[in-house]
Amino acid sequence: MIRFRSRLPSRAYLVNLLLGAGVLCGAGAPPPSQVTDPPRLTATLGGPYEVVFDWRKDRCDQQDTADAPARAFRAASGTAHLESSHDIWRESSGPTLGSVSHKCNVLFKSSHDNLPSRLADYEWLGATYTVDGEHIDLIVHNEYHARSRTDICPSQIYLRCWANTLTYAYSDDGGRTFQRPSAPGNFIAGLPYQYTHDVGFPVGYFQPSNIMEHNGYYYLLFTATAYQEQRAGTCIMRTNNLRDPSSWRAWDGADFSIRFVNPYAAPVGDPTRHLCKPLSRRLGIMGGAIFDPKTSAFILATQGGAPKVGGGTSIGIVAQASYDLINWSQPVLLWSDPSAARSVTDNTITDIDASLLDPSSPSRNFDTINDGPYVYFVRRDLQDPPYGRKLMRVPVQFRVEPPP
Repeated sequence: MIRFRSRLPSRAYLVNLLLGAGVLCGAGAPPPSQVTDPPRLTATLGGPYEVVFDWRKDRCDQQDTADAPARAFRAASGTAHLESSHDIWRESSGPTLGSVSHKCNVLFKSSHDNLPSRLADYEWLGATYTVDGEHIDLIVHNEYHARSRTDICPSQIYLRCWANTLTYAYSDDGGRTFQRPSAPGNFIAGLPYQYTHDVGFPVGYFQPSNIMEHNGYYYLLFTATAYQEQRAGTCIMRTNNLRDPSSWRAWDGADFSIRFVNPYAAPVGDPTRHLCKPLSRRLGIMGGAIFDPKTSAFILATQGGAPKVGGGTSIGIVAQASYDLINWSQPVLLWSDPSAARSVTDNTITDIDASLLDPSSPSRNFDTINDGPYVYFVRRDLQDPPYGRKLMRVPVQFRVEPPP
């Protein structure tokens, strides 16, 4: 049990708070030869909000709550699986994505291993992908909390001693259970520096998007914080083999050539060769994307800000579109946060962890637009922190047009 969490906000809010500042800021444009003009995007909400999971009514224990962007897949049996959980993984499942119900059986428990080299401390399910519905590959958002290690965290303050990596897990039984290879075989992406001292703020690679297939590769967006030579921003990586954690390569500004190295597995020569280069613009606090076969565009939902007519910024759930996953349109507002927040770092924000799924999609991963996608998101109950929340959804319609 994570006892200190009863006095702190959830993982999602803390990550939002720490990574949200400057969510609309650029991070250096790619060279002109790499620029592909993004499409123009408009969006309209198409119906009422629906509750998928309600912590007050549906929880199996105190920490059983929605604490990550929703991911989904259809197993070989035909069962739809919907994942959005804390660091002890449970799910909702049912015959269709629109008729899932919450289940109490535990799919995976975080190890809470206080050795950073094990890469298995507090683990959240970040992304799923399946081709056949039997084998499911996972990206894990792994938080190393060094607060119990006075040798490397003298302050013993959670937020001062937090290092994040992206790791690998999988299921070979259609999602009934999940497993993790032992370190270093679970390492996917992380900083090329060992965590050895009280840094003072969270460092590493955070909040993976869903996995997106494009032209024979699988792509993933994630967020990097500024630390030593690593610049802050939205990064992207890809692989052509999801079962090989070492095969992922990050964008270097011109190509996918950056190889991540595990600093606990072997000495690192030049760490600057193993850092992702952020995209030209931050895409918000990471959520999830869907592909539109009619226009060949990806549409991404995140938490962030969108320009207001007449000036200023609206804070809420936003969407943006891309043909190549590198160059993205300006964000359009799906809805303003009910709190009327002025910044993504406001502690009054209620709507977080947005993603896009289409229950009618023929894809096993519900990640292509068919009859109509939904925005899935988490709504925090500010009167019942930190676990009081609902997983909700609302239908949305997108219009994608070629750039002028």
